[in-house]
Amino acid sequence: MKILSLHDWKSYLFTGILLLTLGIFILSMPVLASTTMIIILGWLLLTGGILQFILIYSRKASSDKLSLLFAFISAIGLITFGGLLLYNPIIGTITLALLFSIYLVIQGCSQIFLSFALRPLIFWWWMFISGSVAILIAIFIWLNWPTNAAAFLGIVIGIYLLIWGIAECMLAISIRKSQH
Repeated sequence: MKILSLHDWKSYLFTGILLLTLGIFILSMPVLASTTMIIILGWLLLTGGILQFILIYSRKASSDKLSLLFAFISAIGLITFGGLLLYNPIIGTITLALLFSIYLVIQGCSQIFLSFALRPLIFWWWMFISGSVAILIAIFIWLNWPTNAAAFLGIVIGIYLLIWGIAECMLAISIRKSQH
């Protein structure tokens, strides 16, 4: 069974470099990065809610009442949550830190399982390390939540992106070396 295509090493290298660059940028301004992510998310949710209302209005005559009701509830939820994030980005940051830690556990487990499938490659263990660090960061978030969430979220995301970027670059090198 072939897991990775050997000609994909350049895309893994590009992804790794992109993740490294993004990680360095976020680490240089962690509180700003955290707050910016929350504000962007707030605007996306608010815009999604407004667009949902426009869709409800445009299909009012052609849709059944129950689907319109669910679409209306969805639009209200999007606008409410988007507005709350924009009104108080710090609470949004604290909540996002908790949600991100859950994502890190899922991503970390996925990377660990993937690393075992990559064992024929020489740098497979970088994927294992990346997954393990993701799980450790999630635990660290849980232990320090909500005290330092504003800066911590930016720092954690920056560090995680650096490690993930290194893992992707090492995977690219492994694939490239296996070609020769």
